[in-house]
Amino acid sequence: MWPRAVIGSACLAVALSGCSLTPSSTASSSGFTGQAARVATALNTLASDASSGNGADICKTVLDSTLRATLNKLGSCATVIDNQLKTVDDFTLTVKKVKVTGSTATASVQTVRYRVKVTQTVSLKLESGAWRLVSVSAV
Repeated sequence: MWPRAVIGSACLAVALSGCSLTPSSTASSSGFTGQAARVATALNTLASDASSGNGADICKTVLDSTLRATLNKLGSCATVIDNQLKTVDDFTLTVKKVKVTGSTATASVQTVRYRVKVTQTVSLKLESGAWRLVSVSAV
């Protein structure tokens, strides 16, 4: 049985994935203030690092410690994420809504999959002063 982290890393790729004819990358998070802006910035970092194929930076600066540790048990967080990113054609991500409750947050993000805009919910937590991705789920 595959650990939940593999499913989580697959969801990470799905959160940014699509099948377009040409790879593309954009991120949009304008209009947020305070902690919501910091959450949106973390998601922009995810999109930027993903489009650069930078699994190491995603592991270091985007994922929370629990997810990162679980992926490291599979060999290497960076390798797992890099392999997932190789399946992604479209890194478009638009942050639609952010809800911050103390040290946790959820964000509604729009991505493109098979040329269709889809919305997903990303959960984050405040860890060592930075917002870190915990999970991604379909809406």
